[in-house]
Amino acid sequence: MALAEKFGPLETHAYVKGLDKFPEIVRIIKAEDEKNQWGENWHSDVSYNIKPTKAVIIKSIKIPPVGGDTCFSNMELAWETLDEKIKKKIKDKKAIHSSLGAEFFIDNYKKMEGNGKKNYDEYSNEHPIVRTHPETGKKILFVNWTYTQRIVGLDKEESDEILKKIFDIKLGLN
Repeated sequence: MALAEKFGPLETHAYVKGLDKFPEIVRIIKAEDEKNQWGENWHSDVSYNIKPTKAVIIKSIKIPPVGGDTCFSNMELAWETLDEKIKKKIKDKKAIHSSLGAEFFIDNYKKMEGNGKKNYDEYSNEHPIVRTHPETGKKILFVNWTYTQRIVGLDKEESDEILKKIFDIKLGLN
């Protein structure tokens, strides 16, 4: 906990109940009623929060023989390799990040017990698609397959098409 506090104030998860003595610590384990392994797909943790989380600390205690890995993506490189036409189209746009992406993991995430908070029907916020990293000053993309639902100001078809292109570029960088 002391290490995490060096990065800023600790947070509790809106949907996942933390440990009794340390509500900021969440066990990541697949329960029988869950469709997919938590974190199995590309995502930015709780990107639907009002203020994006600065950092997440992960400690592995028991890892399954298959699928227990964690991967990281270079979203600065994703921005740099993006087609110039798409860059122009999205540079000042925002995207909606929605908690409904959790339905990838569990059929009814609203039944989850989350740290004494109400489990919302949908909890979403808009965030700039292109952000400036606070330490490097470089442009980075802030979208992810799980929680980014659509680009504000574009019709669904165009939004889906652009997001797919971004997601495809990101997959090619792994």
